[in-house]
Amino acid sequence: MAKLCEVVGMASTASVFDMVSRLKDAVYVQRVEGRIAPTKRFFARPLVGNVRAGLPQPRQDEDDFEVLTIDDYLVPDPNRTSLARVKGDSMRDASLLDGDMVVVQKNAPTRVGGRSRA
Repeated sequence: MAKLCEVVGMASTASVFDMVSRLKDAVYVQRVEGRIAPTKRFFARPLVGNVRAGLPQPRQDEDDFEVLTIDDYLVPDPNRTSLARVKGDSMRDASLLDGDMVVVQKNAPTRVGGRSRA
């Protein structure tokens, strides 16, 4: 808690304990092996609905959105997943260009000419 005091700029460990308790109640953090760890909800981003391509449209009300995490779509197992930057152009035909970011799952079986299986 003392380290969290320093990180969040609070002087009292009791205040940090209260903040962590509220974050746990809201399911933003959890205790894992005695440490405080973020949950998927901590990294969630607002999905504000549909947008019409090409034409401007009014902004939706900020309270009118659902929340999702990118992990739900790209990262089935965060403990086995990393990000990597593509170097070179040998995968250009697969639309992977030099400098692109890819999600890599460690130890995932692969097939020649196909996608990896999770």
